[in-house]
Amino acid sequence: MSHVLSAGCDKDLTCFQDDGEVNGRAMKLPRVWILGSGTDVGGCLSSAAVLQQQQQLQVEKQQHQHSLAEQRPYACPYCGRRFKRSDHRRQHERLHTGEKPYVCTKCGAKYPQQSGLHYHKLNSCRDDRRDSAEYF
Repeated sequence: MSHVLSAGCDKDLTCFQDDGEVNGRAMKLPRVWILGSGTDVGGCLSSAAVLQQQQQLQVEKQQHQHSLAEQRPYACPYCGRRFKRSDHRRQHERLHTGEKPYVCTKCGAKYPQQSGLHYHKLNSCRDDRRDSAEYF
């Protein structure tokens, strides 16, 4: 973990490496570590408390990821982005595959989403526009 100076904290603490040896640098710990635990100890933590805090944050991160997986069960196999509905995931996958299943019957233009084809038909490939002088 990288330590940064904390605004409003004036207590210097000596940080310990994983093997318990003092690394010889007095550091201030970020207040965000304290706020994440729900307890306020004046802006500073000992190295043991920081380790405990890191472990708690890791547990909370895993719980959040599990919750996200339940809320959005459909994951993109290419990038891992998650979706609530399988059709939204399929639509997203087309960004990775380049698939364009929606084809204009008049000009052959292809689109990855039906909305793109619909917009094209309304604005670019209308019969009334082709026949008018404005189209050319």
